[in-house]
Amino acid sequence: MVQNKYPCCRHHLEDIRCLSLEKIAESLQLHCKYEKCGCLEMIPYPYSTKLKHEDSCEFKPYNCPCIITSCSISGGISTLVSHLTNHHKAGIIYDFHFRYDISIAHLSFHQNCSWVHYISHCFDEYFNVHVEAFTLNDMSIYGAIVYFMGNETEACKYEYYFEIEVNGRKFTFEGIPRSLREESASIMERGNALILMRRQPIFSEETKFLEITIDIRKI
Repeated sequence: MVQNKYPCCRHHLEDIRCLSLEKIAESLQLHCKYEKCGCLEMIPYPYSTKLKHEDSCEFKPYNCPCIITSCSISGGISTLVSHLTNHHKAGIIYDFHFRYDISIAHLSFHQNCSWVHYISHCFDEYFNVHVEAFTLNDMSIYGAIVYFMGNETEACKYEYYFEIEVNGRKFTFEGIPRSLREESASIMERGNALILMRRQPIFSEETKFLEITIDIRKI
């Protein structure tokens, strides 16, 4: 049969099911495409089940979160930690409570966006502190996000307290770390980040640093 027609008379056929082939297909076990990354899951037919699994597979490689470098690196958490610290010079802190200053000059705008990364290693997990600066309608904006370097299910086991001090004024934010699989733009659009506008009265021409305090807690 060609194009669902009889080869001799070319008469159109209705859809015909082959129950024997369907039975064989139902017994198929499909391999996850991330098998080489460590996933040993055997996924039952149909193929749509395989696609759904792969979309949320815990072994799915993570992309580098650096947003302005067109970085194409992807891999497991240990690969990304090494890449961020060695290639992007991210600082690493071995504690769940820490404080540091970010130079506003360091957050100089580049292609409408700039960022600073710090990594916290605590509770045997890695967290990525992402501070981003960008412009919107000629207005300078600072956004701060805490990422969990893992999937959403594990991220929900933690919470964090974020405080930014500028010229003696403090701004706070509490939330659940976002999975590293989420993009910063969508996180900020949903209000899951601490956001400051440069034109707010707390800023002045003399403002040189953002003083940041972070406390990560296990729920």
